[in-house]
Amino acid sequence: MKTIQQIKAVELVLTLVDPKLGAEHPGLINWLSQHYGSPVTNSRWNELSSEAKAAMRKWLGAVSYQDFQKLANLVLDRVSLEKHEHRRLKSRSGFWSNYSDRFERIQILLPESSVNILGNYLNNQDVSILLNDGSDPTEICVFDFGNWFVVEFFRGDGSETSIIRKDNENEQTLFHTQLSVKRLRCLERDIHDHEFCWQYFCEQLLRSKGIFPNDNIQDFEGLPDQHRKYNRQTGLPKPSSENMRRRDRSLEYWRQDIAELEREAKQYCDYKQT
Repeated sequence: MKTIQQIKAVELVLTLVDPKLGAEHPGLINWLSQHYGSPVTNSRWNELSSEAKAAMRKWLGAVSYQDFQKLANLVLDRVSLEKHEHRRLKSRSGFWSNYSDRFERIQILLPESSVNILGNYLNNQDVSILLNDGSDPTEICVFDFGNWFVVEFFRGDGSETSIIRKDNENEQTLFHTQLSVKRLRCLERDIHDHEFCWQYFCEQLLRSKGIFPNDNIQDFEGLPDQHRKYNRQTGLPKPSSENMRRRDRSLEYWRQDIAELEREAKQYCDYKQT
């Protein structure tokens, strides 16, 4: 095809085919990413129409979210989890489904123990192995949301979400360097919990960074009916006073855990630099 013909064909595919259907064809996704992806040098991203660019983001988001959801389901089904870890991971899978169109790419990081358990089920997904730094084992996903990276720790004492500014140094670290749990915790980041009512506050934090749910979201997946109504200007319904008190009690213990984990991470990183 001539370039103009190819661009027209790509635009038709992107705008007429459902992104969820497109996500079932990894070969096509890889080709589109290489030749029309916005982060790729010398791609034809800027030659696409605004409508095609929006559709392209949905295509890439759909396949990235599917990779995250597949990993989360595998961990839930095949890795030995504490009851509270199982509950939290399941709620996160539901939460991020509301942002599936916003993902630009995903990086999967696994401890060696999880690779041994899940390796046969990953179907050649691009997976990096975490260095063993003495931390409790956890699976980790790094989401690229354009101007920000979001790092999800699946389990363990902290089991936090980190939000990290996207710049060349952080991109090199997160996508092109072998990482460990402690190394990730040494990065400059905003941290969010997964304690009671965490979804309301996490949505607020994401919105303050310019990360919004998919267009036309009116009901948030992964929440009870009375808490799932979503308003793009104000977010989710604010928790009741009683729920806020319950959350505050659980946050006290989580903050203690995080403070200790960050102290250990800093000692580790300082030692590695000497």
